[in-house]
Amino acid sequence: MDTLLDFTGKTAIITGGRRGLGKAMATALAERGAEVVVIARNAEPPEFNCERIRYFSADLADRAEREGVIARALGGEDRPLDILVNNAGMQFQESVESCTLEQWDYSRSLLLDAVFELSQQAIPFLKRRGGGKIINIASICAFREGGGNFSPVFTITATSSTGPNSPAPPPTVANTAIFSPRA
Repeated sequence: MDTLLDFTGKTAIITGGRRGLGKAMATALAERGAEVVVIARNAEPPEFNCERIRYFSADLADRAEREGVIARALGGEDRPLDILVNNAGMQFQESVESCTLEQWDYSRSLLLDAVFELSQQAIPFLKRRGGGKIINIASICAFREGGGNFSPVFTITATSSTGPNSPAPPPTVANTAIFSPRA
């Protein structure tokens, strides 16, 4: 195996990994040797077909459930963590005018607050390992003027997670170096 793609001895957490891109990332990392924990809100885990993937249920839009979720998902404060992928997402098909405050709060909590809080929780784990990666996945809505066919509410929160003045994804959007200075 190419050493650039060998994740043996690494541990990753992927949020929103029940299906789609998150599940594909979890599977790819596990197939390349990583121990992977998927965090998603559904109580029932999906079928992963890989023994290196564990499932942990938590609604990341709920601040109480986010508290200490990194340590709980890993199985303790002393467990290793090398990679955090903030991938959990959702989208309301509402305009700014018709969006309820409850929808706005839920969207902001999941797409912004959870990314910040989980990254903050992960940093001590990454430092103990001598560095690591925090990868923030954002929607294409963040880079489309007016959101295209996407909800303006989703566009606002997606843009906030990548940088409001970014006309296009910067080449380092997937490598949050500020959180992993030695990576």
